[in-house]
Amino acid sequence: MQALDFVVLEARKYRVKLILSLSNNYHDFGGRPQYVQWAEDARVPVSNDDDFYTNPIIKAYYKNHIKLVLTRINTVTKITYKDDATIMTWELMNEPRCQVDFSGKTINGWVHEMAAYVKSIDNKHLYRHRRFLWELSSR
Repeated sequence: MQALDFVVLEARKYRVKLILSLSNNYHDFGGRPQYVQWAEDARVPVSNDDDFYTNPIIKAYYKNHIKLVLTRINTVTKITYKDDATIMTWELMNEPRCQVDFSGKTINGWVHEMAAYVKSIDNKHLYRHRRFLWELSSR
């Protein structure tokens, strides 16, 4: 995470505001499938990657990650991420998808829970989650 510390420092230097994504949907970058894999490795019963949104153990893994990032003290600036004005927004997940529930109810429930958790640690920053418009309009 020291590389991210440097990115935040450089953004601060050039007055760039950051949107930091806390996770993503894709296997290539870890993200949602990695949390499910960790649960499977710990012998937590899971049926598919969409359990990320509903399994209490997997959600606890993600909350641990949120807490780690938001309470991290930047090794260069010595500012806790949750207190750093360079960070404009926390993105809960880049491009979330749930193949077992196209209604959006599962993701919306997860968003409400995770947003409340983020706000319990950091009430200074915005948060967001992003879905493609084509996903919303194609259902």
